[in-house]
Formats: sequence, structure tokens, C-alpha cells
Amino acid sequence: MTTASTVTGVFTDAERQAILDEYGPLVTRRVAAKIIGSSERTIGRQVDAGRLKMYKVGCARSLRVRTTDVLDLVERVA
Repeated sequence: MTTASTVTGVFTDAERQAILDEYGPLVTRRVAAKIIGSSERTIGRQVDAGRLKMYKVGCARSLRVRTTDVLDLVERVA
């Protein structure tokens, strides 16, 4: 038995939704690294290069990345 799901690149729509459901719309560098299987430093380099955008949440020390941006980055480089 198969279910219909659209493939948008590396992730199917169902996989993208599962990741969003598990981690939420905004994640820390640590969680972003876990999602794509890299290091926090790699995420930082992607931010510095302008490939990912960090957002301030609450106080100035609380920075997050959009989960969808992380998934899109993986699809761009895959």
C-alpha cells in the first residue's frame, strides 16, 4: 500500500511536514545541524555566507533559523 506524496527535491512533502511537526517553524543552530546532519559551525558558515537567515526571537541572545529555510538549503545543494 502506497500513499501519494509529492517530491519537491530531496524531501517529499510528507517528510517536510514531519520535520516541521517535530521541530516547529523556527530552530536553533544546533537543531538545524541535527536536521541536515552537519555541525553547528557549518550552519554558522551558511548564515555568514547569506545562505541562511537568522531571526531574533525574544531577547537579543535568542537566534533561530526557519526550518523551511534549512530544508530548502539542503535541496539547493543536493
